[in-house]
Amino acid sequence: MKDKDLDPKESGAINPYRVLLHRLTGVGLVKGRHRTPIEVWRKVAANREAIAAAAKDRGANKNTGVTIRGQVAKEMFDSLSEETRDEYAAIAEQENKEMDEGWEQNVKSPLSTTPADRQK
Repeated sequence: MKDKDLDPKESGAINPYRVLLHRLTGVGLVKGRHRTPIEVWRKVAANREAIAAAAKDRGANKNTGVTIRGQVAKEMFDSLSEETRDEYAAIAEQENKEMDEGWEQNVKSPLSTTPADRQK
């Protein structure tokens, strides 16, 4: 990794250089995007397979697959019971809260001085 590379792929979302730049200038770091209940529901393996199968039945291909899978997922999620949707909404809210707390901790905690983190 070169010092001029402020946001390398291998070092993760929070880079010490990026945090330092944010502290000095006040710009640069953006909180992660909050997940919706549908996104939380879609990441379950069984749901992912069912969505893929239904999208394939509708004729999803390489060019239209994302759009069709999104439509199928929304229809399938909307057909769930109200209690199930509320459960996934609560899970999404909890994940978003944990993500925000982790972001706050990374931004406000002192920079790590361990040699491994400095070399990163």
